[in-house]
Amino acid sequence: MAAAPDYAQQYLQIVTPANAALAVAKPKLNTLPASATGADVARILAPYLAASQAMDEALLRAPWPANVLPDVRALVTADKVLEAQLETAGAQTALSLAGWENTLAQDMGALNAAVAVVRADLGLPPSGP
Repeated sequence: MAAAPDYAQQYLQIVTPANAALAVAKPKLNTLPASATGADVARILAPYLAASQAMDEALLRAPWPANVLPDVRALVTADKVLEAQLETAGAQTALSLAGWENTLAQDMGALNAAVAVVRADLGLPPSGP
């Protein structure tokens, strides 16, 4: 008889590359000069966006217990909203940046809430900051 799948481990394996790409992008974003452009932000975010999109596809392809599947789908939906917002980084100007950042913060909040639900479903502790 085959061992039951370790869904928590599966989840962690799927999300680790995107989390690692974000960990690389964050310090670069935090140290951008005031003169940075939307194109500078987009260039820094490109590897994270690619990893995040691959993560979404992997999450949707992976098998999940029936009680977890809707929450995984909600996580992917929230992530796709965030990705769509991040993809517009290159089009931001000094005038539009504040509004874009506010929307981005809201999208991140929704994604973090969805992540918290899936992690709880899988018996994982809350993710770090």
